Amino acid sequence: MTYTWDDIYKEKTDRELFAIYVNGTIAEKNKAAEYLTKRGFDFENVQKYKDEWELEKLIKEYQTWKTGIYEQITSLDLLPVFPMMNIIAIIVVVGDIIFQLTGNKETNLLQSFYILIGLVVLEFILIWIYKRREQKRNSIKARIKELKDKIKNK
Repeated sequence: MTYTWDDIYKEKTDRELFAIYVNGTIAEKNKAAEYLTKRGFDFENVQKYKDEWELEKLIKEYQTWKTGIYEQITSLDLLPVFPMMNIIAIIVVVGDIIFQLTGNKETNLLQSFYILIGLVVLEFILIWIYKRREQKRNSIKARIKELKDKIKNK
């Protein structure tokens, strides 16, 4: 099956045609402008289209957040679980100290301390990742709302 350039341009979305119009060669720009004009593209109000395209992109990105494993995990509100890691680390260290005091010399207090520090650092890393992703998700939601309001008012 062979395609002509007309077939290829017909299959392109407005966004793709506009990208060709902006970045293409003179011949490509003219052809893209021709197809955009046929579709009723308003070259005087390009910002409206850019806002709509950005909104589509953000909605798709937000949908992947909603349906992904991240959304399922954060919907459980795991933030209270992270301090539990500290409690577990403290139990490990106290247990080691008790074993050492009762005569079990197989464990080393320094090793227990390293385990405690490692778990605390891991907790802070997980909380930082959680908060950063949550902040990005909230900024996407805010930008979607802002764009919807902006498009609605135009």
